[in-house]
Amino acid sequence: MRPNPVTPIKPNIITGNNTIRPGIVIKPDVVIKPDVVIKPDVVVRPDVVVRPDVIKPSDFINVANQNYKVAYTDYNVRFNYRETPEVKPVADIKTLAGKTIEALKPSTAYKKMLGGMVVWGAGVLKPLVDDILPAMAYPDFPAPTYKLLVDRDKELLLPNLHLIQPNTFSLLRTNQKFIESYMTGLNFEMGRELLWREYPTDMRGSYFRQFWDVKGFITPDATSQDAEALKDIAPIHKWPSANKLGKNNARDKEGDSEQLVFVIRGELLKKFPNTVIYAQKAFKKENKWEIVPPDELSEADLAKHVRFPLYQAELPPDIKLLGFDLTIEEAAGVKTVTDFPGNKEGWFFIVAEVPGEPRFGMDINFDPNKPTSLTWNDLSWKNFNGETIPFVSGQKSPSAFTVADTNTKGTWGRSAADMASILLQRPVMVAIHATEMLDKEITEKNNGIIFNTNLMKEYVQYKTNVLKR
Repeated sequence: MRPNPVTPIKPNIITGNNTIRPGIVIKPDVVIKPDVVIKPDVVVRPDVVVRPDVIKPSDFINVANQNYKVAYTDYNVRFNYRETPEVKPVADIKTLAGKTIEALKPSTAYKKMLGGMVVWGAGVLKPLVDDILPAMAYPDFPAPTYKLLVDRDKELLLPNLHLIQPNTFSLLRTNQKFIESYMTGLNFEMGRELLWREYPTDMRGSYFRQFWDVKGFITPDATSQDAEALKDIAPIHKWPSANKLGKNNARDKEGDSEQLVFVIRGELLKKFPNTVIYAQKAFKKENKWEIVPPDELSEADLAKHVRFPLYQAELPPDIKLLGFDLTIEEAAGVKTVTDFPGNKEGWFFIVAEVPGEPRFGMDINFDPNKPTSLTWNDLSWKNFNGETIPFVSGQKSPSAFTVADTNTKGTWGRSAADMASILLQRPVMVAIHATEMLDKEITEKNNGIIFNTNLMKEYVQYKTNVLKR
């Protein structure tokens, strides 16, 4: 009788490096190689019988190892799983507030409402919303409105008038924010007045756009269409919504919000009402500032080198204001202008007597340009041996000019033509650099610009109403 082909193996039998748990039935003649490792945590069901003619032991071990890998991977996934916390949305208060304010603006809300109400037929192009409400026709008053301020109080136009000394020149700057605020309020009240008087208006017209007085100003390139260019502000209903107050200057070519104002106080313009005043570009030559004589400039260069006033204002009895298309910084040489890149020599302001207007007389004081070479142009009322004479006489000759002047025509007392030639006064021209009318010195350390530091000065700004000193 053959023995039982399967014999149970006792528990905890260790063969080589293998540990076999109870319940595993292996045939006695099956040799388990010492390098085959059966993991201790692999559980083999006791009713599984390994038959040599069905499954090889190596196949069984491979299946067990594969199951182990699957179980280990599944366990590792479960172990590393972490529940992701829910991120709650945070309210952006700043963005919500901005969108709310923008949605509540009448310009935005009205456009949206109108866009929903107006239905355009097929094939009709929807027009731009900004162009659907043009301002109605309105009158235009060219009168300078600064006079309305002066009529109330001169201090409203130029505070601290007493700080401007008699017979002096000075520089101020315009306060464009004040001008635009004043013009906006003036136009608003005028619109209300027209509406009250049953004038057909939508109250959006710019009835007053002229703050300064522009009567009588002529520039080298002036045309009949320059009236619009001389307006101080653009039509108010055309102001860009992104522009801040003070950024709607209609007359400035460079887009500056402020402009320079040349101030004269004294009797000069009363005695010589036709005096020509303009600004001319300065150039540096041998550590001195100079200007190119106007008669040496071509017509194109003259338009770049010379700038005439664009507007004026008068404050009785003796103050006159002249506005230029320059800024304080450009006139002082701190900044450059478009026509002269890199040139930081600043600008001269020229006060010149009109050539061709004959004037006869003598100087008050004797101050010759060249004491060793006198000319009739140096003649003064004090050249008559210290005597005071009420009028010129051919019989009373000046002591220092007993001999006929060889540099000019004419002999004293010989004829009326000689006396007219001697007493004819040359036209006077005075050139003042902008820095001589400003307050504080600019040193080379402050701005790195090489100038005559004895003359180079910087402005000091004082906040005022229409003008700033």
